[in-house]
Amino acid sequence: MTATTRHTFSSKRIACPRCKASRGFAPTIDDPSLGYCHACQTPIFGSNKQRQIAPPQRPQTERPQPPAPEIRYDGTDTLSKFLIGRWQGGEPMRIHLQQWAVGATLDGRTVFAHGNTTNKIMAYGPDGKRDKNTRPSWHPIGESVPLFGVQWLCEGTTLTDYQTWQRHTFTRSTPVFIVESEKTAIVASFVFPQYVWLACGGASGITQAKARALKDRNVAVLFDCDKAGSSGASKAVDVLTEAGAKAWALRLRDLIHDAPDGYDLGDLILEQLAEPLVYSEEYERLSIDWVEQWAH
Repeated sequence: MTATTRHTFSSKRIACPRCKASRGFAPTIDDPSLGYCHACQTPIFGSNKQRQIAPPQRPQTERPQPPAPEIRYDGTDTLSKFLIGRWQGGEPMRIHLQQWAVGATLDGRTVFAHGNTTNKIMAYGPDGKRDKNTRPSWHPIGESVPLFGVQWLCEGTTLTDYQTWQRHTFTRSTPVFIVESEKTAIVASFVFPQYVWLACGGASGITQAKARALKDRNVAVLFDCDKAGSSGASKAVDVLTEAGAKAWALRLRDLIHDAPDGYDLGDLILEQLAEPLVYSEEYERLSIDWVEQWAH
């Protein structure tokens, strides 16, 4: 086994003797016949040297962390107040939000816990819509971001429907839905608690790293009714399939033909939650369509 020796590299780059890339080769100061090529990423051995050259190390600088926000779990953020205030919200919605560990900052922003890794902090208006003038923030920063709701993928995890007090136990065979926003995932699981609901953060939010958590799972992608959502859903299905999931795209506009651009499942659900609980033809159509999709 050859030992790895660290050298001091010259700041002047020259042509690589192997791949011939101009200005790709950084020779060592103590022996110009040794060096490292940044083009072909190959260490070069000298005629009388048989030591492997370690690539130049860039100094690692830690990103300073912003002050940790004070988080409360009492439903005092603007979004939680809006959801609890829906006709069908109330106490069941308040407890449902606690199941999702939705928090509140002192200034009323909403905190979405992404696994046990990091928190996404977002501002919403009194109408339950995201305040697009306030950029989302993360704490801590610099951490990898899993799918929102990834905790529900664990075998045996339970979620309680506090409207009926029925407890749902999730297994690897439980159907999984992926939507764009955290708010949509939360309200969808309020009315369809028998499924696992995840959010990826946007139409381009499904990455290879996130998709790996869904290997061997049945996954339906249900993005927003717009061009970005349609294109993103197709790409997400490709990434998920490559990761080993059985994935396909569902299009809300196939069921709600007059849905405006940007409309999503969360909008439909919130319209229903604003009224007294009655039979919902839209929900019935969705459920029938989804059952047929899973069967095939």
